[in-house]
Amino acid sequence: MPEKFSSVVLLRSPARFTSGQFLDRLRHLTASVGISAEIDKESQSGRSIIVMVAGVPIAVAPQNDLVPAEALESALKKSMAWPEARQAYAAHRASAAVICLIEPDGPEQALHMAMATSFVAAAVLLEADSFGLMWGTGDIMVSKAGWLDAVQSITRRSLPVADWVSLLWVKGADDGIGLVTCGASAFLGREIEMLPSALSPVEIAGKVFNFLHYMLMHNPVINENDTIGESADERIRVNYRPRGTAVNQPVMQLTVERDTPVPAASPAAAPATTQAQAATQNAAQATPQPSTDASTPPPAQVNRIRTGPTPPEPMTPFPVRSGLSTPPPRPTFGKRGRS
Repeated sequence: MPEKFSSVVLLRSPARFTSGQFLDRLRHLTASVGISAEIDKESQSGRSIIVMVAGVPIAVAPQNDLVPAEALESALKKSMAWPEARQAYAAHRASAAVICLIEPDGPEQALHMAMATSFVAAAVLLEADSFGLMWGTGDIMVSKAGWLDAVQSITRRSLPVADWVSLLWVKGADDGIGLVTCGASAFLGREIEMLPSALSPVEIAGKVFNFLHYMLMHNPVINENDTIGESADERIRVNYRPRGTAVNQPVMQLTVERDTPVPAASPAAAPATTQAQAATQNAAQATPQPSTDASTPPPAQVNRIRTGPTPPEPMTPFPVRSGLSTPPPRPTFGKRGRS
């Protein structure tokens, strides 16, 4: 089932967003990727505002009340990338909901709407006195600095998949480690599960994020029992299952049959490497064990997935859209990296 993208922003104090000032902030963020942002003046209601970003209606609703603990508890438990998330929750005194008001029809529209919602959430973080946010479909907590960096990665023609999707680690037999995503189904209609293997957590996370990145970039046709790989020496089997071994929902199940190790992280990837080290310790302790993004492949590690002799299709620019009568073309994106 399609899911609406949303986030809950934790605030230090109640906020009120002035439509003109907020729109200026939002346009400053979206200008570098050439997408439109407008206020929907006919849909204003009280303190809430609705913005149209590349044709996508997104509501911003400030709340003076605390976010109920049960609404964030699951995300807080696995907040490894933002260790201070629980302290931020305890200190917050208000919040703002950012909600995409329409559901996507397929992966291309899902990517379009996730990007638009991400920009609006970043504008809220900048406009208000904020701590960070919870991204709903991924059940993941991200700090203010982390989310602003994620949005900046979009302006650098990349996809912040590790901030949209969290990971649930699964310990298999013979000390093998696997994982299943939380949030990939919002884009693909199913989660991604990598069965336990001898690969390290940083290698597993890197391959899964790379696979998701490729799927969103190119929307390739991958059939039941196809194999994929980042090189001629790597073979990962893809199967479509009605439910995974760790989750009771449809998955794309990946089985490593022949692997190529992920290269060592470059110095520029230090933040991701720190997350990977934490995930390595976490993955070895429990079965299953949730975590957030264990590692985002640094720029040198994001390779194109080899699915056969046909090269990947060319990437096309992300256009300005006034509506969603047709699925928007895929954006031009490169390799994700955090500076």
